[in-house]
Amino acid sequence: RFTASPERFDEASPPMSPCMKRQYRLMIDHFASRNAYSSSSSPGSDHGH
Repeated sequence: RFTASPERFDEASPPMSPCMKRQYRLMIDHFASRNAYSSSSSPGSDHGH
């Protein structure tokens, strides 16, 4: 299971363009929210974007 924070992950990742980095962060954020969503007991808690 992936539990590293986006900041930590950013440090470990190879250098890339700001645009790419933003996409990357969004992707990580998306997966993180999906993780929280699936593990959360109340379905409506973590749904608004």
